[in-house]
Amino acid sequence: MSGDRKIRDMITSMLEGSEIGIRRAISDDAPVIFEIHVDSVTGLCASDYAEDQIRRWFDGRSSENYRGAIEAGAIWIAERAGKALGYTEFFPGEVTSLFVRSAMSGRGLGSLLLNFAIERASRGHQGPIRLEATMNGQPFYRKHGFVTVGAGCLVRPSGLRLETVLMERPNA
Repeated sequence: MSGDRKIRDMITSMLEGSEIGIRRAISDDAPVIFEIHVDSVTGLCASDYAEDQIRRWFDGRSSENYRGAIEAGAIWIAERAGKALGYTEFFPGEVTSLFVRSAMSGRGLGSLLLNFAIERASRGHQGPIRLEATMNGQPFYRKHGFVTVGAGCLVRPSGLRLETVLMERPNA
């Protein structure tokens, strides 16, 4: 089965009885992408990061931070019935972002987005697919064949340091 067909089949698959679509983000989506990102971090990262880190995670950030990647065609949104539920960002060889609304965690949406991103990031790329995972995201990525290759750290403009893990998986 071709990669495009496989992705199309995944996109049209039913998730909890409703069709999920994945589409390229447009400039007007920047506020909802930011909203999803904030909801995901505040709802899903608290078990692995201090309360102060969660509170300061988005200091100095806004929906404008996503516009460059949107214009580059790198961000894709998963939605159901017109409601954005999650998003992914990728470039050849790398999945740079994947966040779902916290209410969608554990329901297969993250897997759908990750498989979509891996297939697209693999196009024309030789070598492993890489990503930088939040601490709480490690088990999810391991289930999808990623292994830890090093420690990482996101440093925010405020100086806040957020421990992460560098991961990769073979490009099939």
